[in-house]
Amino acid sequence: MKWVWRLLGLVVLLIVLAVGALFLVPTERIAAIATDRFEAATGRALVIEGDVRPTLWPVLGVTTGAFLLENADWAGPEPMVEAAGISVGIDPGTIFGDIRVTGIEIREPVIRLATGADGTGNWAFGEAGSAPAAGAGGGGTGASRALTLDAARITGGTVIFTPADGTTVRLDDIDLTAGFPDSAGPVTLAMAARMGEAAFSGEAEVVALSELLAGGTSPLQAALTLGSAEVALDGILGLQPAALDGALRASASDLARVFAALGQPAPDLPRGLGRDRMEATALVAFEDETLSVADLDLTLDENRVQGVAQVRLGGARPVVQADLNLGNFDLGGVETGGGAETNAAGATTGWSTEPFDVSALGLIDGRIGVTASGLRLGTSTIGALATETVIEDRRAVTEIARLQAYDGSAAGTLVLNGRDGFSTRLDIAGSAFAISRLLSELVGYDRIVAAGDLQLDVLGVGNSMDRLMNSLNGNGAFRVGAGELLGLDIAGMLRNLDPSYVGQGHTTIFDEISGTFRIVDGVVINDDLRLTAPLFRATGSGRIGIGGQTLDLSVVPELLGGENAGLKVPLRVTGSWDNPRVRLDIEGAIRERVETEVRERVEKEVKERVEDELKDAVEGGLEDVLKKGLGGLLNR
Repeated sequence: MKWVWRLLGLVVLLIVLAVGALFLVPTERIAAIATDRFEAATGRALVIEGDVRPTLWPVLGVTTGAFLLENADWAGPEPMVEAAGISVGIDPGTIFGDIRVTGIEIREPVIRLATGADGTGNWAFGEAGSAPAAGAGGGGTGASRALTLDAARITGGTVIFTPADGTTVRLDDIDLTAGFPDSAGPVTLAMAARMGEAAFSGEAEVVALSELLAGGTSPLQAALTLGSAEVALDGILGLQPAALDGALRASASDLARVFAALGQPAPDLPRGLGRDRMEATALVAFEDETLSVADLDLTLDENRVQGVAQVRLGGARPVVQADLNLGNFDLGGVETGGGAETNAAGATTGWSTEPFDVSALGLIDGRIGVTASGLRLGTSTIGALATETVIEDRRAVTEIARLQAYDGSAAGTLVLNGRDGFSTRLDIAGSAFAISRLLSELVGYDRIVAAGDLQLDVLGVGNSMDRLMNSLNGNGAFRVGAGELLGLDIAGMLRNLDPSYVGQGHTTIFDEISGTFRIVDGVVINDDLRLTAPLFRATGSGRIGIGGQTLDLSVVPELLGGENAGLKVPLRVTGSWDNPRVRLDIEGAIRERVETEVRERVEKEVKERVEDELKDAVEGGLEDVLKKGLGGLLNR
């Protein structure tokens, strides 16, 4: 039985030692060190509301109840950090000396981050003292000691970020571990969380913590994953001032889910602008609120963009300076065609009345240069392109230095102004365009086979396509070289006085079409149309209603050969763009012929009568003059 009593004695001795150790743990001292170090690091009070209790198992240390960290004055009454409690583990060998923290666990913290209108974050703490209060350190000397931490952990955490615009980004179910067992470094961090319905994870390593905190720099490696999006950075980090320099890699394959996780509506991107896949590599540098990007290589679906950029922050809007090369850029998935609406039968019913969204013009200021070897937009294909766009306070001016399209070339200026509603101006001149393809792709008209020159200066104002097209004002000129009019035989109409020479199989060969025009409230007005052809020549005038999509044209052709040489029969084109009506104005031709004959006959009769009367008057007058003259001489 002796061994039983000995075992019981050993147990009693262990209990006595444990209870004694429990009372020997300096809990208030540890709590004071924790609060003083937090306040020294942040400049704000750390308040421990719950009891501070010593622990023996599984780690020697202390556990607190709820605590909170004060927020910035401007960020609202809620604390910046509040948590259900914190557990601090210590090295038993340092209880009566400098306490070495071996672990910290923060339970269910809620961390509120925010930025003000001037861009300041509530995490920008004021100046803090470097030495703890008396009694907080070993021996009450107040001497500062290097902070080390074997491991830190956050469980069940939440981070809420509210920028100045009032939107909110939220991370829930945060599980984070970090450690810096040596104050000189490195510091490692790993985190898993949930953002909306998407999984979020990240990891980072700061190699030289002490140098970083002392105002120097440290190598940094970091990686973040949100759903299908991944970002990795390998570079150099500085805190005083904030600076970063390194190599960036990023990719995403499902932007809709990424934006949903951020609580933002996903952009309605067409294929070719990253709808299905985005990848990027670049050298990035951040200093003095300026982000510089070099060696950018961006993949958007099957397209590739290369170039350099600089983004300056801190103003009313980011200021962007960029030069980008698009290569052969394919946006074939973008719908074009002028924004006209159609009914169930496919006929146009007018321009769209859907309001324009021009908010993108207010996102940035700056200058963006773009070059491309080829650009496909909807059904339109453009060759070499060189442009420079200057954006200032919601107004973008694009200088088109080179634009090769439809076998021709053009240059000019495009202005998009979103300062007060929306207005646009296009001033462009081009030559040798393939008219058939140009008109077919832009307005759906493909009945002219020829190359031509165009000059256009037009201004439009309106917040929808309908209002814009009905507001157009400007002027222009055109000249089309030798070619064909498909679906119309003007010479056949004249020779046979038959308006049925239209439709498939009928053509008109011409040498040139030219004219000038003005645009008034969405209507193109032409008064000097000239058409020359081997079999006839023609003049014309008329109206093209761009806003109403209507035609009212009159062409007067004149046969040049054969028995009907000189015959003129006006040709009228009226109706809508999608259903034009072509007819011969035979009555007008007869009326003109009769009027001409009558006029010629009247002119002839009048001329003959005037000549006779003039002859009689002259002869009679001369006789009187002679008589008077001779009578005077003869004294009669």
